[in-house]
Amino acid sequence: MYTTLISASELQQLLQGNGKVLLLDVRFDLNDATFGQQVYDLGHIVGAHYLHLDRELSGVLSGHNGRHPLPERKHLAHWLRNHGLTSDTQVVIYDQGSTMFAARAWALLRWLGHEAVAVLNGGLPAWLRAGGVMSTEVPEKPAATDWQAGESLLQVVSADEVMANIQTQEALVVDARSSERFEGEPHPLDKVSGHIPRAANLFFQLNLDAQQQFLDAQALQKLWQAVAHGKPLIHQCGSGVTACVNLLAQKHAGLGDGRLYVGSWSEWTSDNSRPIVTAE
Repeated sequence: MYTTLISASELQQLLQGNGKVLLLDVRFDLNDATFGQQVYDLGHIVGAHYLHLDRELSGVLSGHNGRHPLPERKHLAHWLRNHGLTSDTQVVIYDQGSTMFAARAWALLRWLGHEAVAVLNGGLPAWLRAGGVMSTEVPEKPAATDWQAGESLLQVVSADEVMANIQTQEALVVDARSSERFEGEPHPLDKVSGHIPRAANLFFQLNLDAQQQFLDAQALQKLWQAVAHGKPLIHQCGSGVTACVNLLAQKHAGLGDGRLYVGSWSEWTSDNSRPIVTAE
């Protein structure tokens, strides 16, 4: 069972075996919501089904719950049942290589209680470098199952809990955005610049090498231990997407499960009463 990352060669072997595999393509572009479906139609890993960030992996926007709030649990579970998920299905997820969208889907499968879910390390570029086969054929949906979401494997925290943590410092909030955004430089995605008081910063790209593959577990462990200093972690970013890369890196490093503040900076700044800082 793969629960964090899977390599392109491991995926090739898995697809040649007899086990149940649900392969999900979650490519996306935050500036063009049609991008993922377009590139999926042009070619995808054989057998992959397309899952859309805004449609399946996010909920309804209220103006106060961030840009990518959690979807309705029952709706995502229904989609997965209708694509053949069972308790013993190995789910593998890939995107265009940035890992952020695949990591978001990985986190949400864990949120639904499914443990056998892994991200293709390096995404589609890694698959192509390994000589992986592509197709434009949309696979038939397997027969629907009676799978039900179980006890969550992902702890989600609210804005109120993050606010309380500013005083208690029971956990360390880690912001996955770039250092420039964290320190307060204006950015088109940020309504207000800055960061949550007493938060630390670890840009999600620092978990990845030049080929957009994760550093090995030992290197990740060293990276994250230097940030965490033994504290439990709450991961956030701009809208609860790139924070999932940090969440996945922590897990793959063998440092346990972090918590996710899904609303993240886009929710935090929707309420003017919440404190922000621009430099520390």
